Amino acid sequence: MLRNPLPDMVKMVEGILKYKSIPDRWKVRFQLHLDPVAGKKFVDMRGLLEARLLALNDGPLARDWIKQGRRNF
Repeated sequence: MLRNPLPDMVKMVEGILKYKSIPDRWKVRFQLHLDPVAGKKFVDMRGLLEARLLALNDGPLARDWIKQGRRNF
């Protein structure tokens, strides 16, 4: 029998809403990376998804961190 992913998603969102500070593991992905072959900067799509999920948190720290990340792009 296959697992239903909806309860896991709800648990994840509830956990994100409880964050009082940005975990260090989240800070690494939300930045520009350099492609060594093409020599160009790129955005990791996981980082964008991460920022969208973190935007669910109404805390001012999360909002300010996302705004600062946007300025860096």
